[in-house]
Amino acid sequence: MKEAPEHPPRGPEAFASLEDPDAVQAQAAILLSVACQMRGDRAALQARSAITAQAVDMYNRDELEEFPIPRLVPPGRRLSTRAAMIQRFGERKESMAAMAQDLYTTQTTTSAAALAEAAMDHPHELVRVAAAHTALSVTTEPAKPYRILVDGTRSDDELVRDLAATALARYRPEDPALLRLTVEPEAPSQGTAYTSTLIHGTFAANGTWWPPHGDFWNYVDANVWHDLYTGADFYKWSGGYSNGARDQGAALLVAWMQSHAANGLSFMAHSHGTSVSMLASWHGVTYGKAVFLSSPVHPSLYNMNFAAVQKVVSIRVKFDLVLLADGSGSRFTDPRYNEHVLPIWFNHSATHDPAVWIKYKIPNML
Repeated sequence: MKEAPEHPPRGPEAFASLEDPDAVQAQAAILLSVACQMRGDRAALQARSAITAQAVDMYNRDELEEFPIPRLVPPGRRLSTRAAMIQRFGERKESMAAMAQDLYTTQTTTSAAALAEAAMDHPHELVRVAAAHTALSVTTEPAKPYRILVDGTRSDDELVRDLAATALARYRPEDPALLRLTVEPEAPSQGTAYTSTLIHGTFAANGTWWPPHGDFWNYVDANVWHDLYTGADFYKWSGGYSNGARDQGAALLVAWMQSHAANGLSFMAHSHGTSVSMLASWHGVTYGKAVFLSSPVHPSLYNMNFAAVQKVVSIRVKFDLVLLADGSGSRFTDPRYNEHVLPIWFNHSATHDPAVWIKYKIPNML
Protein backbone atom coordinates (compact mmCIF):
# COMPACT_ATOMS: atom_id res chain seq x y z
CA MET A 1 0.00 0.00 0.00
CA LYS A 2 1.33 3.45 -0.96
CA GLU A 3 1.79 5.69 2.08
CA ALA A 4 -0.54 8.67 1.91
CA PRO A 5 1.48 11.93 1.82
CA GLU A 6 0.93 14.79 4.26
CA HIS A 7 2.48 17.52 2.08
CA PRO A 8 2.26 16.54 -1.60
CA PRO A 9 3.91 18.63 -4.32
CA ARG A 10 1.43 20.92 -6.06
CA GLY A 11 0.68 22.23 -9.51
CA PRO A 12 3.06 21.59 -12.42
CA GLU A 13 5.88 21.01 -9.92
CA ALA A 14 4.21 17.72 -9.04
CA PHE A 15 5.45 16.41 -12.41
CA ALA A 16 9.10 17.32 -11.79
CA SER A 17 9.83 13.78 -10.57
CA LEU A 18 8.47 10.59 -12.09
CA GLU A 19 9.74 8.46 -9.19
CA ASP A 20 9.00 10.25 -5.92
CA PRO A 21 6.03 8.41 -4.31
CA ASP A 22 4.32 11.61 -3.15
CA ALA A 23 4.72 13.16 -6.59
CA VAL A 24 3.34 10.06 -8.30
CA GLN A 25 0.14 10.24 -6.24
CA ALA A 26 -0.14 14.00 -6.82
CA GLN A 27 0.19 13.48 -10.58
CA ALA A 28 -2.63 10.93 -10.49
CA ALA A 29 -4.80 13.36 -8.52
CA ILE A 30 -4.26 16.17 -11.05
CA LEU A 31 -5.13 13.90 -13.96
CA LEU A 32 -8.26 12.59 -12.22
CA SER A 33 -9.39 16.12 -11.34
CA VAL A 34 -9.13 16.96 -15.03
CA ALA A 35 -11.08 13.83 -15.99
CA CYS A 36 -14.01 14.50 -13.71
CA GLN A 37 -14.37 18.02 -15.11
CA MET A 38 -14.16 16.91 -18.74
CA ARG A 39 -16.61 14.05 -18.09
CA GLY A 40 -19.06 16.51 -16.52
CA ASP A 41 -19.02 14.58 -13.22
CA ARG A 42 -18.65 17.68 -11.08
CA ALA A 43 -21.54 19.55 -12.70
CA ALA A 44 -23.74 16.45 -12.56
CA LEU A 45 -23.04 15.87 -8.86
CA GLN A 46 -23.77 19.49 -8.02
CA ALA A 47 -27.05 19.40 -9.92
CA ARG A 48 -28.22 16.11 -8.37
CA SER A 49 -27.25 17.04 -4.83
CA ALA A 50 -28.88 20.48 -5.03
CA ILE A 51 -32.35 18.94 -5.14
CA THR A 52 -31.71 17.06 -1.87
CA ALA A 53 -30.92 20.19 0.19
CA GLN A 54 -27.48 18.60 0.79
CA ALA A 55 -25.43 20.43 -1.82
CA VAL A 56 -22.02 18.82 -2.16
CA ASP A 57 -18.99 19.32 -4.40
CA MET A 58 -16.21 17.10 -5.62
CA TYR A 59 -13.68 19.65 -4.38
CA ASN A 60 -13.29 21.37 -1.04
CA ARG A 61 -12.20 25.01 -1.09
CA ASP A 62 -9.54 24.57 1.60
CA GLU A 63 -8.05 21.62 -0.25
CA LEU A 64 -7.95 23.56 -3.52
CA GLU A 65 -5.93 26.28 -1.81
CA GLU A 66 -3.39 23.65 -0.78
CA PHE A 67 -3.58 21.68 -4.01
CA PRO A 68 -4.67 23.82 -6.99
CA ILE A 69 -5.97 22.10 -10.11
CA PRO A 70 -6.57 23.25 -13.70
CA ARG A 71 -10.13 24.40 -14.39
CA LEU A 72 -11.75 22.95 -17.51
CA VAL A 73 -15.15 22.32 -19.05
CA PRO A 74 -16.42 19.26 -20.95
CA PRO A 75 -14.97 19.16 -24.49
CA GLY A 76 -17.14 20.38 -27.33
CA ARG A 77 -15.87 17.49 -29.43
CA ARG A 78 -13.71 14.42 -29.03
CA LEU A 79 -10.18 14.30 -30.37
CA SER A 80 -7.23 11.99 -30.69
CA THR A 81 -4.92 12.36 -27.72
CA ARG A 82 -1.99 11.66 -30.06
CA ALA A 83 -3.15 14.46 -32.35
CA ALA A 84 -3.49 16.74 -29.33
CA MET A 85 0.13 16.06 -28.43
CA ILE A 86 1.29 17.01 -31.94
CA GLN A 87 -0.95 20.08 -32.00
CA ARG A 88 0.51 21.39 -28.74
CA PHE A 89 4.16 20.37 -29.12
CA GLY A 90 4.78 19.27 -32.68
CA GLU A 91 7.56 16.70 -32.87
CA ARG A 92 9.33 18.05 -29.78
CA LYS A 93 9.95 15.66 -26.87
CA GLU A 94 8.67 17.75 -24.00
CA SER A 95 8.89 16.65 -20.39
CA MET A 96 5.69 15.90 -18.49
CA ALA A 97 6.51 18.86 -16.26
CA ALA A 98 6.44 21.15 -19.32
CA MET A 99 3.17 19.60 -20.47
CA ALA A 100 1.66 20.10 -17.02
CA GLN A 101 2.79 23.73 -17.04
CA ASP A 102 1.11 24.12 -20.43
CA LEU A 103 -2.12 22.66 -19.02
CA TYR A 104 -2.14 24.94 -15.98
CA THR A 105 -1.41 27.95 -18.22
CA THR A 106 -3.86 27.31 -21.07
CA GLN A 107 -6.48 25.19 -19.23
CA THR A 108 -7.68 23.72 -22.52
CA THR A 109 -9.00 20.33 -23.53
CA THR A 110 -6.16 19.95 -26.03
CA SER A 111 -3.51 20.48 -23.36
CA ALA A 112 -5.28 18.03 -21.04
CA ALA A 113 -5.47 15.43 -23.81
CA ALA A 114 -1.76 15.86 -24.60
CA LEU A 115 -0.77 15.35 -20.95
CA ALA A 116 -3.00 12.28 -20.72
CA GLU A 117 -1.37 10.83 -23.84
CA ALA A 118 2.11 11.27 -22.38
CA ALA A 119 1.12 10.02 -18.91
CA MET A 120 -0.28 6.76 -20.32
CA ASP A 121 3.39 5.81 -20.80
CA HIS A 122 4.39 6.84 -17.27
CA PRO A 123 6.73 4.43 -15.45
CA HIS A 124 4.23 4.07 -12.57
CA GLU A 125 0.97 2.19 -13.06
CA LEU A 126 -1.02 4.51 -10.76
CA VAL A 127 -0.39 7.46 -13.08
CA ARG A 128 -0.99 5.34 -16.18
CA VAL A 129 -4.42 4.34 -14.82
CA ALA A 130 -5.32 7.93 -13.94
CA ALA A 131 -4.19 9.07 -17.39
CA ALA A 132 -6.27 6.37 -19.07
CA HIS A 133 -9.37 7.56 -17.20
CA THR A 134 -8.61 11.10 -18.34
CA ALA A 135 -8.02 10.03 -21.94
CA LEU A 136 -11.34 8.18 -22.10
CA SER A 137 -13.18 11.41 -21.30
CA VAL A 138 -12.04 12.92 -24.60
CA THR A 139 -10.30 10.47 -26.93
CA THR A 140 -11.43 9.04 -30.25
CA GLU A 141 -8.94 6.18 -29.77
CA PRO A 142 -10.05 4.23 -26.66
CA ALA A 143 -8.18 0.94 -27.19
CA LYS A 144 -4.99 1.91 -25.32
CA PRO A 145 -6.66 3.49 -22.27
CA TYR A 146 -9.04 0.54 -21.94
CA ARG A 147 -6.09 -1.86 -22.05
CA ILE A 148 -4.37 0.13 -19.29
CA LEU A 149 -7.47 0.00 -17.07
CA VAL A 150 -7.92 -3.74 -17.60
CA ASP A 151 -4.26 -4.32 -16.74
CA GLY A 152 -4.70 -2.14 -13.66
CA THR A 153 -7.48 -4.36 -12.31
CA ARG A 154 -4.86 -7.13 -11.99
CA SER A 155 -2.41 -5.00 -10.00
CA ASP A 156 -1.06 -6.22 -6.67
CA ASP A 157 -1.38 -2.65 -5.38
CA GLU A 158 -4.80 -2.16 -3.78
CA LEU A 159 -4.99 1.54 -4.63
CA VAL A 160 -4.13 0.95 -8.30
CA ARG A 161 -6.57 -1.97 -8.51
CA ASP A 162 -9.44 -0.03 -6.91
CA LEU A 163 -8.83 3.01 -9.08
CA ALA A 164 -8.60 0.98 -12.30
CA ALA A 165 -11.72 -1.03 -11.50
CA THR A 166 -13.75 2.06 -10.58
CA ALA A 167 -12.67 3.89 -13.73
CA LEU A 168 -13.35 0.85 -15.93
CA ALA A 169 -16.78 0.40 -14.36
CA ARG A 170 -17.70 3.98 -15.25
CA TYR A 171 -17.24 3.11 -18.94
CA ARG A 172 -17.70 -0.65 -19.26
CA PRO A 173 -19.56 -1.95 -16.18
CA GLU A 174 -19.91 -5.43 -17.69
CA ASP A 175 -16.24 -5.82 -18.64
CA PRO A 176 -15.04 -9.37 -17.87
CA ALA A 177 -12.05 -7.96 -15.99
CA LEU A 178 -14.43 -6.71 -13.30
CA LEU A 179 -16.14 -10.06 -12.77
CA ARG A 180 -12.98 -11.46 -11.16
CA LEU A 181 -13.26 -8.82 -8.43
CA THR A 182 -16.82 -9.65 -7.38
CA VAL A 183 -18.52 -12.68 -5.78
CA GLU A 184 -21.99 -14.17 -5.66
CA PRO A 185 -22.76 -14.02 -1.93
CA GLU A 186 -24.62 -16.82 -0.20
CA ALA A 187 -27.89 -16.36 1.65
CA PRO A 188 -27.21 -15.86 5.38
CA SER A 189 -27.53 -18.75 7.82
CA GLN A 190 -28.79 -18.56 11.39
CA GLY A 191 -26.47 -17.37 14.15
CA THR A 192 -25.77 -14.70 16.75
CA ALA A 193 -23.66 -11.71 15.69
CA TYR A 194 -22.64 -10.16 19.01
CA THR A 195 -22.48 -6.40 18.36
CA SER A 196 -20.01 -5.36 15.63
CA THR A 197 -18.63 -6.23 12.20
CA LEU A 198 -16.73 -4.85 9.18
CA ILE A 199 -18.30 -4.19 5.76
CA HIS A 200 -16.14 -4.18 2.65
CA GLY A 201 -16.52 -1.85 -0.32
CA THR A 202 -16.66 -2.17 -4.10
CA PHE A 203 -14.45 -4.85 -5.69
CA ALA A 204 -13.21 -5.87 -2.22
CA ALA A 205 -15.25 -9.02 -1.57
CA ASN A 206 -12.08 -11.06 -2.06
CA GLY A 207 -9.96 -8.68 0.05
CA THR A 208 -7.91 -9.82 3.03
CA TRP A 209 -8.04 -6.80 5.35
CA TRP A 210 -11.69 -7.00 6.45
CA PRO A 211 -12.70 -10.69 7.06
CA PRO A 212 -12.15 -12.24 10.49
CA HIS A 213 -8.43 -12.30 11.31
CA GLY A 214 -7.47 -10.00 8.44
CA ASP A 215 -4.94 -7.30 9.30
CA PHE A 216 -7.44 -4.48 9.90
CA TRP A 217 -9.90 -6.86 11.56
CA ASN A 218 -7.18 -7.93 14.00
CA TYR A 219 -6.28 -4.32 14.76
CA VAL A 220 -9.90 -3.30 15.44
CA ASP A 221 -10.63 -6.38 17.51
CA ALA A 222 -7.57 -5.87 19.69
CA ASN A 223 -7.61 -2.08 20.02
CA VAL A 224 -11.02 -0.56 19.23
CA TRP A 225 -13.95 -2.95 19.51
CA HIS A 226 -13.50 -6.30 21.22
CA ASP A 227 -16.63 -8.02 19.95
CA LEU A 228 -16.19 -8.34 16.18
CA TYR A 229 -18.08 -11.24 14.65
CA THR A 230 -15.79 -14.25 14.16
CA GLY A 231 -18.12 -16.79 12.56
CA ALA A 232 -17.42 -18.31 9.16
CA ASP A 233 -20.75 -16.92 7.93
CA PHE A 234 -19.61 -13.29 8.31
CA TYR A 235 -21.47 -10.73 6.20
CA LYS A 236 -20.29 -10.03 2.67
CA TRP A 237 -21.88 -8.66 -0.48
CA SER A 238 -20.92 -8.98 -4.14
CA GLY A 239 -18.82 -5.79 -4.26
CA GLY A 240 -20.28 -4.96 -7.67
CA TYR A 241 -20.15 -1.42 -9.03
CA SER A 242 -23.83 -0.64 -9.62
CA ASN A 243 -26.86 0.65 -7.78
CA GLY A 244 -28.40 -2.79 -8.21
CA ALA A 245 -25.43 -4.54 -6.59
CA ARG A 246 -25.66 -2.16 -3.62
CA ASP A 247 -29.42 -2.73 -3.34
CA GLN A 248 -28.75 -6.47 -3.27
CA GLY A 249 -26.03 -5.91 -0.68
CA ALA A 250 -28.44 -3.94 1.49
CA ALA A 251 -31.06 -6.72 1.29
CA LEU A 252 -28.40 -9.25 2.28
CA LEU A 253 -27.28 -7.07 5.20
CA VAL A 254 -30.84 -6.80 6.47
CA ALA A 255 -31.30 -10.56 6.12
CA TRP A 256 -27.97 -11.25 7.83
CA MET A 257 -28.82 -8.97 10.76
CA GLN A 258 -32.25 -10.54 11.15
CA SER A 259 -30.94 -14.11 10.95
CA HIS A 260 -28.25 -13.30 13.52
CA ALA A 261 -30.43 -11.34 15.95
CA ALA A 262 -28.13 -8.38 15.34
CA ASN A 263 -30.35 -5.33 15.71
CA GLY A 264 -28.20 -2.58 17.18
CA LEU A 265 -25.18 -3.78 15.18
CA SER A 266 -22.17 -1.47 15.17
CA PHE A 267 -20.00 -1.58 12.08
CA MET A 268 -17.15 -0.04 10.15
CA ALA A 269 -17.79 0.18 6.40
CA HIS A 270 -15.35 1.13 3.68
CA SER A 271 -16.08 2.89 0.38
CA HIS A 272 -19.44 1.89 -1.15
CA GLY A 273 -19.95 -0.49 1.75
CA THR A 274 -21.25 2.66 3.43
CA SER A 275 -23.80 3.05 0.63
CA VAL A 276 -24.98 -0.50 1.30
CA SER A 277 -25.40 0.27 5.00
CA MET A 278 -27.31 3.47 4.26
CA LEU A 279 -29.73 1.66 1.97
CA ALA A 280 -30.28 -1.03 4.61
CA SER A 281 -31.03 1.56 7.30
CA TRP A 282 -34.42 2.23 5.68
CA HIS A 283 -35.55 -1.40 5.95
CA GLY A 284 -36.39 -1.87 9.59
CA VAL A 285 -32.96 -2.56 11.12
CA THR A 286 -31.23 -0.45 13.74
CA TYR A 287 -27.54 0.28 14.20
CA GLY A 288 -25.36 1.17 17.13
CA LYS A 289 -22.31 3.10 15.93
CA ALA A 290 -21.64 3.41 12.19
CA VAL A 291 -18.06 4.27 11.20
CA PHE A 292 -17.65 5.28 7.55
CA LEU A 293 -14.20 4.89 6.01
CA SER A 294 -13.51 6.75 2.74
CA SER A 295 -17.23 6.96 2.05
CA PRO A 296 -18.53 8.14 -1.32
CA VAL A 297 -20.96 11.05 -1.09
CA HIS A 298 -24.01 10.80 -3.35
CA PRO A 299 -26.88 12.34 -1.37
CA SER A 300 -29.36 11.95 -4.22
CA LEU A 301 -28.82 8.17 -4.02
CA TYR A 302 -27.64 7.23 -0.54
CA ASN A 303 -28.54 8.77 2.83
CA MET A 304 -28.45 7.38 6.34
CA ASN A 305 -31.74 6.98 8.20
CA PHE A 306 -30.56 8.77 11.33
CA ALA A 307 -33.56 7.50 13.28
CA ALA A 308 -32.08 4.01 12.88
CA VAL A 309 -28.55 4.69 14.16
CA GLN A 310 -27.05 5.91 17.42
CA LYS A 311 -24.11 7.76 15.85
CA VAL A 312 -22.29 8.08 12.52
CA VAL A 313 -18.61 9.01 12.24
CA SER A 314 -16.98 9.53 8.84
CA ILE A 315 -13.19 9.25 8.37
CA ARG A 316 -11.58 10.24 5.07
CA VAL A 317 -8.45 11.58 3.38
CA LYS A 318 -8.09 14.68 1.23
CA PHE A 319 -8.57 14.42 -2.54
CA ASP A 320 -9.33 10.70 -2.48
CA LEU A 321 -8.27 9.28 -5.87
CA VAL A 322 -10.93 6.56 -6.05
CA LEU A 323 -13.70 8.97 -5.06
CA LEU A 324 -12.57 11.30 -7.86
CA ALA A 325 -12.94 8.45 -10.34
CA ASP A 326 -16.31 7.59 -8.79
CA GLY A 327 -17.65 11.12 -9.33
CA SER A 328 -18.31 11.42 -5.59
CA GLY A 329 -18.59 14.47 -3.38
CA SER A 330 -15.54 15.21 -1.28
CA ARG A 331 -17.37 15.06 2.05
CA PHE A 332 -20.80 15.05 3.67
CA THR A 333 -22.37 18.43 4.40
CA ASP A 334 -24.96 17.12 6.89
CA PRO A 335 -23.26 17.57 10.30
CA ARG A 336 -24.80 14.34 11.60
CA TYR A 337 -22.16 12.41 9.66
CA ASN A 338 -19.47 13.85 11.97
CA GLU A 339 -16.76 14.23 9.32
CA HIS A 340 -13.09 13.84 10.26
CA VAL A 341 -10.67 14.61 7.41
CA LEU A 342 -7.21 13.22 8.11
CA PRO A 343 -4.18 15.41 7.29
CA ILE A 344 -3.16 13.03 4.51
CA TRP A 345 -3.92 12.89 0.80
CA PHE A 346 -5.10 10.67 -2.03
CA ASN A 347 -5.04 7.08 -0.72
CA HIS A 348 -8.53 5.58 -0.60
CA SER A 349 -7.26 2.55 1.32
CA ALA A 350 -5.44 4.50 4.03
CA THR A 351 -8.53 4.61 6.24
CA HIS A 352 -8.33 0.85 6.86
CA ASP A 353 -4.56 0.84 7.46
CA PRO A 354 -3.77 0.05 11.13
CA ALA A 355 -0.66 2.25 10.97
CA VAL A 356 -2.81 5.24 9.96
CA TRP A 357 -5.24 4.54 12.82
CA ILE A 358 -2.36 4.50 15.28
CA LYS A 359 -0.50 7.54 13.91
CA TYR A 360 -3.56 9.81 13.76
CA LYS A 361 -5.30 8.42 16.87
CA ILE A 362 -8.49 7.60 14.99
CA PRO A 363 -10.05 5.63 17.88
CA ASN A 364 -10.30 8.95 19.75
CA MET A 365 -12.51 10.29 16.94
CA LEU A 366 -15.16 7.65 17.44
